[in-house]
Amino acid sequence: MSQFSAIEQDALRRMARAPEAVGLDIVEVLDTLYDGIDGLTSGSTAMGADIDSLCLGGGAFTINPDTTTGLTLGYNAGRIHGGMNEIVVAAGTILLAASATNYIEVDSTGTVWTNTSAFTTGRMPLYTVVTGSTSIPDNAWTSYKALLTVLGPASIPGVMLTAPGQTKELCAALGTIEAGFGAVPFVLICPYTAATIEQVVFSTGTAVAQSDANYWSFSLVDLGSTGTGSDNLLDTGADNTTKATGGSALQVGKARSLVLSGGLATAANDVLVFTLTPTGAPPNLNLCSVRVDLVFTT
Repeated sequence: MSQFSAIEQDALRRMARAPEAVGLDIVEVLDTLYDGIDGLTSGSTAMGADIDSLCLGGGAFTINPDTTTGLTLGYNAGRIHGGMNEIVVAAGTILLAASATNYIEVDSTGTVWTNTSAFTTGRMPLYTVVTGSTSIPDNAWTSYKALLTVLGPASIPGVMLTAPGQTKELCAALGTIEAGFGAVPFVLICPYTAATIEQVVFSTGTAVAQSDANYWSFSLVDLGSTGTGSDNLLDTGADNTTKATGGSALQVGKARSLVLSGGLATAANDVLVFTLTPTGAPPNLNLCSVRVDLVFTT
């Protein structure tokens, strides 16, 4: 379909008798030029409509030659989607390292970063820029902006989640624990993934005052992959007791965070043994519970 009406086509052909005499249809020539201008942008091999779909109105972190000088790279404003909302990043500049490949990227808060190692997990790649000793050569950058993102099954590692999302919890209601039974062990099985223990919390419905003669002690041992491990994940000093010297009392309705120690990394299905040990004649405990918080990043 021509860009010109029938009247306009007739006027153009009457003005171009000489080209028509050699078989050149001026209307076809102009239509071809219009199609080319509509489909292409000067200096680009991409279709104009594709460029508009990405860049119309700005927001594409285009490199700005007006603010690029020496080793300082200037970029125009950008827009990204942080998973829940759009984030608008103002135009700015960033200083690059000399004589190196610089990786330019933006994080989910809208902060633009650069480093000379690699693109960072959790940030959106923008460009690599290969610098000279004092300046950025022409055409020294390559775009790494991802146009499309696909999140397939099992594609989000733990490190990309929020702290609550990274946390797996082992909760156990221990019930009543009588001091006359001696040390009382409880078995907890770790999740089916490698993780790191972040916190161990104990609570009881019995108030226990501090005493160096009659007190409770807490321990948590990882039996490991062989079932014979002995790595104590809790500090073995007085801080994990109810002793008067170095320990602390147990209060009803108040969770107590136990002091961690040792290697806190656990493997899939590791067995943990949580043990309460009486010394002397401390009071029996009732309504006891323990929770182990594990953080995974894989």
